Amino acid sequence: MGQGPSLSHENSSIEYAAGSRKGSNSKVENVHCTILDLDGSSSTSFFGVYDGHGGADVALYCANNFHRVLVNDGDYKDNLDVALKRAFTRMDEQLDQNDDWRTLANPPGVGVKLLCFPSTAPRVQGTPYMEGSTACVVLIRGNQIILGNVGDSCCVLSRDDSQQATELSTKHTPENQDERNRIKTAGGQLLNVGGADLVNGILPLTRAIGTFRFKPPSAGHIVTCIPDMHIADITHDTEYLLIANRAFWDTTPISSEMAVKYLRQYSGSYSVASMCDKLLNLCRNPMDNLTLILVYFKPSARLPRPAPPAPTNLPVPVVG
Repeated sequence: MGQGPSLSHENSSIEYAAGSRKGSNSKVENVHCTILDLDGSSSTSFFGVYDGHGGADVALYCANNFHRVLVNDGDYKDNLDVALKRAFTRMDEQLDQNDDWRTLANPPGVGVKLLCFPSTAPRVQGTPYMEGSTACVVLIRGNQIILGNVGDSCCVLSRDDSQQATELSTKHTPENQDERNRIKTAGGQLLNVGGADLVNGILPLTRAIGTFRFKPPSAGHIVTCIPDMHIADITHDTEYLLIANRAFWDTTPISSEMAVKYLRQYSGSYSVASMCDKLLNLCRNPMDNLTLILVYFKPSARLPRPAPPAPTNLPVPVVG
């Protein structure tokens, strides 16, 4: 997670940049994965932000393996949304069943090893008992955006015909009333600690990959890995897509509408990579690390502007 400038990549349909900033917190627990052409044949682009808690290994495992699980799903070619939703549960299953998951999170030769939770923390042998990660995954194929997310990383869509921001993701936190109801139904508690409601007084998230202490096999999962899904068409006015971890939104703080406003100010004057950096620089002296992906949809990728409606109440012609 560096402080250097963001780098951009592009194809005939989109251009994207990804960047990060290290906060004052010494722990680096969030990572991202960007793949312009996921399988080499279907023109599917993959973007994922993974924000770890209790350590970085589950987030790293997701960054290295989520897209592989997705591509190998039987529905990947013809039912991409089905494959994406199933990939979340399969990631959870792999973490639970694979004793070598830490090695897979940090493959030999990669040269990256981030801070994990202390070895004295209670855990189940071979599984991430305390560790977990959010996952906000966006796929772009044809004229569709397909999103699945668990946790509190956020995805926002900007359309050039409107100043409004469209949030495609769902925030899975105790502030979400639907999530509060689900937690209580599953047998969990929401306890106020330091002015904030936490799941069982510990976790500020209600959905995550890993974190198996909240997923007892004999009961309902208090914290679930089942994602919320959203599909959006790439229409004539689809312009930018922004994916960022919670720290980006909380540090300034910056709202979705503010982010879109800044994008519209920067658009046309700066490159996509520079826009990504300028957004990150809005967050002054962050405590937690920031991760941001910015996608620009080229006009060639968008559906044509719809034709104006035919006029009504035309005068009746006089035929002589």
